[in-house]
Amino acid sequence: MTVLTPAQTPGIEGLASRLAKEAQNAGLLLCHWKSNQRLDLSVQGKTDLDMSIPPEQESRLRVLLKDLGFVEFRSRPWQRYAGVTDWLAVDPVTGIMLYLQLHTRLLTGAKAIKEQDLPWLELMNAEITPDPETGINIPPKAFEAHLLLTREAIKSQNLRGRILNLQGSVPVTQESRMEMTWLLNQCSEEEIEQWGIRLWGREHWKIMKPDFKDEILWSDGPFRRLTAEISASLAPYRRGSGLGQSVKFITMRLTKYLHTLRAWLDGTTISGKHVIGHHAPIIALVGSDGAGKSTVTADLLKFLSWKADATTVYFGTNHMWFRHLRNAVLRLKPNRKTDKPVNRPNRSSSTPRSRSSFPLWLQAVKWAIMARLRLHFQRKALRLSQNGTIVLADRYPQAEVTGTYDGPSRLDIEDLGVLGRLLQSYEHSVYKKLMSTQPDLVIKLIAPVEVALERKPDHDPDAIAAKVELTRNIKFGGAPIVEIDAAKPLNEVLLEVRRHVWSVIRATAEGKRVIP
Repeated sequence: MTVLTPAQTPGIEGLASRLAKEAQNAGLLLCHWKSNQRLDLSVQGKTDLDMSIPPEQESRLRVLLKDLGFVEFRSRPWQRYAGVTDWLAVDPVTGIMLYLQLHTRLLTGAKAIKEQDLPWLELMNAEITPDPETGINIPPKAFEAHLLLTREAIKSQNLRGRILNLQGSVPVTQESRMEMTWLLNQCSEEEIEQWGIRLWGREHWKIMKPDFKDEILWSDGPFRRLTAEISASLAPYRRGSGLGQSVKFITMRLTKYLHTLRAWLDGTTISGKHVIGHHAPIIALVGSDGAGKSTVTADLLKFLSWKADATTVYFGTNHMWFRHLRNAVLRLKPNRKTDKPVNRPNRSSSTPRSRSSFPLWLQAVKWAIMARLRLHFQRKALRLSQNGTIVLADRYPQAEVTGTYDGPSRLDIEDLGVLGRLLQSYEHSVYKKLMSTQPDLVIKLIAPVEVALERKPDHDPDAIAAKVELTRNIKFGGAPIVEIDAAKPLNEVLLEVRRHVWSVIRATAEGKRVIP
């Protein structure tokens, strides 16, 4: 059995702070260049890390990021910007996911366009200092105040902003207003003026200075005057014409709609989340009843879907449509009201199911249909994976054990009949196709029988014991396997699962074998 081990964990220092320290030791000018009021939330994985780096240092930083466990993802075609790359990492100590958006240019403007290139990267980097709490380089508060005003002024020139301007409203969110108040309280008027001269020049700043006051800044008149001066000053650095930007915006929208149509036709996803550049992993979670598969799968999906494109594919038989079909058939069964309940002894996985409330020929129909559905779900999972979507498989088919554990039906069932045998033969041929593809990682949740029974007290102890043993023994066609003690506290289980999942994501993203 192949068992993956998570990477060695460092001390308690957060991953973002480690990145800042390593970059500083390497002489890299890595800077968190905007929204530093929320920097504490960024290092906790609750919002984005917007970091800038001089273009000539980007290649060295990319090596450092990969060494620290970051994986480069890509945005959808209608969300990509020049000079911006997207990186995700999981802190191996805390299990927190960090989203790093790396900028080699300071871009701002309308969504999907970012038409304004700000020529301030060198000026900013000359004045950056480490944040005392995180160690991450940040610009002076006075610079960031000018930057925030600039971002809001440029964004106000889009269609929505112009409509609001015509209505006499200033298109600036309450969050941005509060951030500006925070920034201006952190610096002096002299610092604001010094940066105003450096960024805008004396003539422009002379006009802007009277309106650059927190109490009047967001009023209609002052904001219009400031926006006009900012636009005039930055005009030489504007990317493209108004017509070109409109064409680009329309093109991006059409691209999104075409991708949506394609996703609808081939059964893949079209979320706005980031995807791995090529093959994304298929990760199967298996275990006995009471092992916590549903809980762990739901946590993983929520965890990964914060920024990565991830989805679940269910390979079990407990589909809602099948339960409804079964109930309908039983209602049509003759003499149903006179049927007496049958006291069945506890069955283990070695006991064939020769009798059921379903007729045997209908059981064979079910087996054939479920085999075909599993093949359909596997092909869907492969399409998703090839499109860069991380697939979490809740259960996974196997052919090592028959009659249980998502395997094919047993071959020694009595009174199956000719039709049943034909259907069973078809079912087993489908399983041969299923076994031609293995998941990139199988996570086995091993729960002791007594723990599983505490969680599922209405289940048969012998059946659970048999499934626990099968969970340990099934090899899933030689796929990489990791075993996790599901009896541990839930937080420990989830952290261990996240570590292993991120290990396989890193390996597949880098085109490496999963087995270490």
